[in-house]
Amino acid sequence: MRAVVHLFQFDLRLHDNPALCAAISYATSSGVPFLPFFCFDSRSNNNKSPARSKFLIESVRALNSSLNGNLHIVKGITEERLKSLNPIAVFTQQEFCRDERIIVDRLNASRNNQKSPLVTEIWGSSCYELADLPFGLDELPNVFTPFRNKVEKGASIKSPLPPPDLSKVNFVKIDNHDSESEIPPLPEFKVDPRGVMEFVGGEDAALKRVQQYIWTEDRLKDYFTTRNEMIGQSYSSKFSPWLALGCLSPRYVVGEAQRYEKERVENKSTYWIVFELLVRDFCRFVGARWGDRIFLKDGLLPSLNKTANHNWVGGATAKTLLDAWKTGTTGYPFVDANMRELKATGYQSNRGRQNVASFLVFDLKLDWRNGAKYFEEVSERSGGGAEEDGRRHTSHY
Repeated sequence: MRAVVHLFQFDLRLHDNPALCAAISYATSSGVPFLPFFCFDSRSNNNKSPARSKFLIESVRALNSSLNGNLHIVKGITEERLKSLNPIAVFTQQEFCRDERIIVDRLNASRNNQKSPLVTEIWGSSCYELADLPFGLDELPNVFTPFRNKVEKGASIKSPLPPPDLSKVNFVKIDNHDSESEIPPLPEFKVDPRGVMEFVGGEDAALKRVQQYIWTEDRLKDYFTTRNEMIGQSYSSKFSPWLALGCLSPRYVVGEAQRYEKERVENKSTYWIVFELLVRDFCRFVGARWGDRIFLKDGLLPSLNKTANHNWVGGATAKTLLDAWKTGTTGYPFVDANMRELKATGYQSNRGRQNVASFLVFDLKLDWRNGAKYFEEVSERSGGGAEEDGRRHTSHY
């Protein structure tokens, strides 16, 4: 098979997907078929909680439906399954840490001495384009506020791209391949009725949530004053699970916030949801600059990091404390309530996440990476930081 492939990984959507649009354009201009591709990679699926597995499966099914059943879905080792197709070119969203990059790096290495890489990577996961930053990546500020000031003054957020016109795409079909049979069964995960809401994966569900929160319920005007509340589906946007898997574009959210300001009201709340997305941008650009160094035990900047010089707890004591933190039995009611909510529902509020993480590091004096790993194992999405923050992988192949 000779085709142009788009490798879906963390961009499970059609709207505002620069890599997908570039792949389709290249295939069309080259006069060759186009193959959208997704692999349930056997190296990573065992690390996902039932909640996240359910959300991912729902998102892939929704993507296949949006592509009119043309998504080529497989299981196994992603780069091996891709190489067996012998594609002319592969397009994918640009990522930056080892676990996210291993597939691209191995595919490009398979080209041996050919001049051009097999994979074309295109940035598409943030509000601001990487290439549009008003400074070089090596000049990225070490903390958020200087970053925010510089990008707000020296750069602009582009309008989101529309979904591609699929009627003009020459999709390739692979004989005797049933993509639906490659999708894992939904895990047994019963949503606890005490949870703030049920999260359903996929682009359609993401766009419906944006419509519900911003327009139907008219919540954006109050976002700043309610965003740190703890229980309920409407006090904050809840966009983060969809942002984490790329079912929702952050630029689309910015565009809707700007439209809301023109059509309804402009105030601190309507700005603040964009502010939260800028925190997410900053985290992604930090990852792009430093790569795997963001996972160092003492952080990137020990001289500025308050946790760098304290004595980490280790051994049996660390295990006992970590188990108490995980199970919500520390004896601190606020921490325990949030940890029990996480275990029961796969979700935890932004304020809850900040407090339980701070408690883990500053009070229990435990390695933050153990907390991050636990969040990866049980949460609806692996996240932290701002309310709108997305995926921060800590698992390893």
